[in-house]
Amino acid sequence: MAIFERKSKSKQLEHLLDKEHAALMSGDFSTLKELIQSKTKIAESLQGYLKKSDGFERIKSKAIRNEALLKACTDGIKSAQIQISQFHKGPEAMTTYGPTGTTSQVGNTRLTMKSKV
Repeated sequence: MAIFERKSKSKQLEHLLDKEHAALMSGDFSTLKELIQSKTKIAESLQGYLKKSDGFERIKSKAIRNEALLKACTDGIKSAQIQISQFHKGPEAMTTYGPTGTTSQVGNTRLTMKSKV
């Protein structure tokens, strides 16, 4: 691969990393899916050359930045899934004492909406 072609590909990779960052920031997951193949193909073709290039540190920092954003997205989605699951389960039961000292279960009933006629 010629030097100019490598520089062009490294610029393409940097551009794809910027597009990936923009997609992550906007929550555009369909664009992320489209970028994976292009990014992987270019990165594989530059294997061995990138570490020697001037733009290596810049590309590396962008890749690390995007990796952190991807992890944050994943963590956020997992957290949302847990909260939705807990919402569907309803509140947990709680044991409490009544005025006579006896215990009773409170909660663990599903919330429903009743229509008034």
